[in-house]
Amino acid sequence: MATSQRTDWPSILRTAVLAGITGGLAIELYIYVTVILRQNGDVLGYWQWIASVAVGQAALTSQAFAWLGIALHFIVSIGWAAGYAYIAGTRAFMSRRWAISGIGFGFVVYVFMQFMLIGAGKFVPPGDTQLVNQLVAHCLFFGVPVAFVTAKIGQST
Repeated sequence: MATSQRTDWPSILRTAVLAGITGGLAIELYIYVTVILRQNGDVLGYWQWIASVAVGQAALTSQAFAWLGIALHFIVSIGWAAGYAYIAGTRAFMSRRWAISGIGFGFVVYVFMQFMLIGAGKFVPPGDTQLVNQLVAHCLFFGVPVAFVTAKIGQST
């Protein structure tokens, strides 16, 4: 007789929200410090660009679209964290080796997000320095925080 494993969706959702917000804030802070400040960039313009991936060039015409960019960024972050939390819930090694798992997860997120940009017509091939910076952002400042929060919350539930 086969046993069925029940998925704890409330726990996965709670973990996803906390891990997604943590990872989203960490990567945003990293991008702000390493890209926007260093290039005297406009943080609102950056978030407008994020919104433009979803709604097109119109998002670049008004700073009001920055809020949409912020919202989209955190919705996507929470979505990725939900996927990670679900998979980590079925594979104990991901919580035991959360740093390594987080780096690998961040790399997967980076690759898939590049495909999203290609599909949206927003992909710009990065130079060597940009590529390293983007990989560090996604692997260390998104993947690792998501994995850490998921591992710690998973232990407490």
